[in-house]
Amino acid sequence: MADVKIIQTLSVMSILKKERIKVFHKENGGVSSARNLGIDNVQGEYFSFIDDY
Repeated sequence: MADVKIIQTLSVMSILKKERIKVFHKENGGVSSARNLGIDNVQGEYFSFIDDY
């Protein structure tokens, strides 16, 4: 079921994705690892994390 949720989420994000919004997918590694990936790819002045819980 988790794989289905990931696929559905990525599908929605690809539709909503704008030029200024970047979506990254990372296989397991924990929240800190995923956030570090986001921080490493920041290109603008502002950034935000959007969690599903």
